[in-house]
Amino acid sequence: MDVVPLKVKYPQGAEKQLIKAILNREVPSGGLPSTWAWWSRTSARPRRSTNAVARAKPLIDRILTVTGRGVKEPKNLRVRIGTPFADVIAYCGGFVSEEGERKIVMGGPMMGLAQYSLEVPV
Repeated sequence: MDVVPLKVKYPQGAEKQLIKAILNREVPSGGLPSTWAWWSRTSARPRRSTNAVARAKPLIDRILTVTGRGVKEPKNLRVRIGTPFADVIAYCGGFVSEEGERKIVMGGPMMGLAQYSLEVPV
């Protein structure tokens, strides 16, 4: 196994993007990296696996980035799974304005899904 530092670039966290950045190889369209014996992992996955197996600590929280023009105090947070987005936004000082368009995207700006209620859990 090799640990490969990469330049900060967005988006670059998906498996196929990491393979391109590290090996300069492209996974064929519709193909799976494992078919070619290429695997990549972000730093969070080994930590979660170690916590689950060696420390008997289940996955109970996630690291979230709360950001955007509509959030008063953008932050990176460790949040318990199941916490309503309303509580997360409140912890970040709420919205800049209570009027106007708001969109909560769960899962990231490229592949995330818009949520239509602040009662949706993390």
